[in-house]
Amino acid sequence: MTVFQVQAGTIDSCVNLLKDNHIVSIAPGGIREALFSYNYEILWHKRTGFARVALQSGAVSLKAYL
Repeated sequence: MTVFQVQAGTIDSCVNLLKDNHIVSIAPGGIREALFSYNYEILWHKRTGFARVALQSGAVSLKAYL
């Protein structure tokens, strides 16, 4: 975890890292999924932060999907 700098991140911190050309890996569901998903099924529970990061950073455009 140290080598890959694994950390809990906010939407803003992830957006800033992407804008600074860093690679960001996001686990939708975060800690809740890690603790309660026994068969590693993603527990979405209305989690949308990863999509906000993608849109706010400019990594994707919503226009491409409309």
